[in-house]
Amino acid sequence: MWKGEFSFMRNHIQMLNFCARFFLSILTGILIFAPDLQAQDLDPLTGVRVSLASTQALLAVPPLPSLETEGRSTFSVSGSYLKASTAVVLDETLYYDGKFEGAAFGIGYTSRSFGRLNYFWMLVANHLSGSIDVNQADGTTLGTLKDISTQGYSGAGGASYRFIGDNKSPFAAGFFFGPAFMYFKNEFKLQVQQSGVQAAEVPVYSSSPLILGALGGLQLKLRLGNLLIIPYGLYVSELSEKCKSYSSTNNDTSLDCEGTPGKINMPGSFAAFGLNLGYKAIRLNAYSSTSNDPTMKNIKVNQYQLSYAWGLD
Repeated sequence: MWKGEFSFMRNHIQMLNFCARFFLSILTGILIFAPDLQAQDLDPLTGVRVSLASTQALLAVPPLPSLETEGRSTFSVSGSYLKASTAVVLDETLYYDGKFEGAAFGIGYTSRSFGRLNYFWMLVANHLSGSIDVNQADGTTLGTLKDISTQGYSGAGGASYRFIGDNKSPFAAGFFFGPAFMYFKNEFKLQVQQSGVQAAEVPVYSSSPLILGALGGLQLKLRLGNLLIIPYGLYVSELSEKCKSYSSTNNDTSLDCEGTPGKINMPGSFAAFGLNLGYKAIRLNAYSSTSNDPTMKNIKVNQYQLSYAWGLD
């Protein structure tokens, strides 16, 4: 009797042991063969949008047409330090954390007045570099958009009309308008972590879109002796296609532009306003703000600009 009971218990324990090993092997298989994060699981095109945002930020703080041009033309040069960041949250599971730095140089020219009318042109060039880490909610880094490098160029030209004041007036106001362009060349790599190890394949992304549009703006001038206060606002309207081309060695498909391969939705239109402060011939951009497309709302670009302007007789 006891022998039969022991035999039953032994068989029962062996069955439980077999079931435990079976389910453990399934769980282990799931963990071992769970798919790693792949390049297509990320949105690497965030790296392209950062380049557009930095190029827009430069045109948002332009070498403004001068409102003091009676009897002379005006030439200005400017230098800027750029600092950008991006903090994008996707479905509360992936976090894009990026840091960028760069510099810019700009020149501007305003002709002497023809009555209240002038013509002007402005050009700005910049370089920006940095990287973006893609993290999980627990802080684990899944991948990096690394070696991001951007060379950007933007400019505008047209007419400036002063409808209030003159050179001797402490207060003046004018508006400006004309064609504008933005161009940048962008390249970066996507490094993906697989099971804690960097993937051997590193896809390379690049883009070099040309954005054509029109610029219009309004500025005010308040002079207090040698001090100058210039608030301004402007809007750039894109006239080219909103879907821009890019290339990738990963051969992935963007979710933008109805899934068209090699296309990304990057509307170039934006609005901006700012405040320039001046002392004699020196100008400082004290504040600027840019309002662009919602796809770039989490990309912040700070620009610290100094400029020098002088008259040409």
